[in-house]
Amino acid sequence: MVVIRELLAPDIDSFHAALDAVAQERRFLVFTVAPSIELLRRTIMLSLARGDPRLVAIDDGVVVGWCHVVSSRSDTMGHCGTLAMGLLPPYRGRGIGERLLLKTISAARARGITRIELGVFSDNQAAIKLYKRAGFIKEGLRRKAVQIDREYFDEIIMALLI
Repeated sequence: MVVIRELLAPDIDSFHAALDAVAQERRFLVFTVAPSIELLRRTIMLSLARGDPRLVAIDDGVVVGWCHVVSSRSDTMGHCGTLAMGLLPPYRGRGIGERLLLKTISAARARGITRIELGVFSDNQAAIKLYKRAGFIKEGLRRKAVQIDREYFDEIIMALLI
């Protein structure tokens, strides 16, 4: 059974492996390999210290998905956060992503975040439908925003106002 809970420091190695696996699919993220484990560990620990909502989906002790909202560091935009999420392929289409997303939104609301932003590739229809069901609205389009293997991808900018 997949459990959704806050990410803890001991989860970072497993999170790194999941992040790298999704990045290497070269279809969903704006990078094709995960950052180094050292950089990721520092980034996550700083984010956790700030109280950013960082949730993970765990199956048998292994991170199989994640969703987090990283808050803005600006004093005028502290009410804003940027959402990112991903799931390993065997866990997609099973409602896990929706559970993860809704719990993360709830955690962001409790933290005082009133605007959540995200970017999603325009060909990722499953994710776009998920975000719309959660209340996100399209705010813009960044044409040819990402290039992977000489192919360009448009990025849809969406936001949820809480």
